[in-house]
Amino acid sequence: MFNATNKVRKKYARITVGTPGYAQVRVPPVLFFPPLSCQPVDKAHGVRTRQMHAMNFDETNFQVEKNEQEVFMKRRMKRNIGREITHLIIHCSATHADRPFTVEQLEAAHRARGFECIGYHYYILRDGTTVNTRAIGRPGAHCKGYNAHSIGICYEGGLDVEGCPADTRTPEQRIALRLLVWQLLGIVGRNVRICGHRDLSPDLDGDGTVEPEEWTKLCPCFDVARDL
Repeated sequence: MFNATNKVRKKYARITVGTPGYAQVRVPPVLFFPPLSCQPVDKAHGVRTRQMHAMNFDETNFQVEKNEQEVFMKRRMKRNIGREITHLIIHCSATHADRPFTVEQLEAAHRARGFECIGYHYYILRDGTTVNTRAIGRPGAHCKGYNAHSIGICYEGGLDVEGCPADTRTPEQRIALRLLVWQLLGIVGRNVRICGHRDLSPDLDGDGTVEPEEWTKLCPCFDVARDL
């Protein structure tokens, strides 16, 4: 019987982004199954059929392989960036949508708070330009209690023209954020939590879910779990 898994080919792609702060990264393998013409013929009906091994799925072996893969990814992560990453945390700069807030202004604001440099690892401007503001191998200064094992991403904005919290991301920022998260997953693996700063607020009632009334702040002013 034809076993599709024996014929799976793994191909890797490299992505180069011209924006400063990006580097070439290897994305997760894409699995290509053989074309239909390579599938065995169903002699009874004279057609080619795809015969998969899913019916003989061994859950125990799958779990072992999954655990081994997670261990491998953690080791590769530490080798690549020097620390284990468990969270990708999204922030906003909490600035007005109609007022530019440059990288220099962000750095000045963070230095005024006593930081050595910008606390986020990436800053996405309104035109979609993504700036690597801190080495990802270095712990951030953006979310208390999670800095050691997280990467902080901030977009310019978060307040409307009247100063009220709002999702002010431009189409360019939305695209840039998705691309950045996708690239980072290729580096740190997919076994990480992608969330907003507000989603890490204390669970006051202990029900396992952080409700809006429990948020200590509204940053990043959009539902990260739904959007990313």
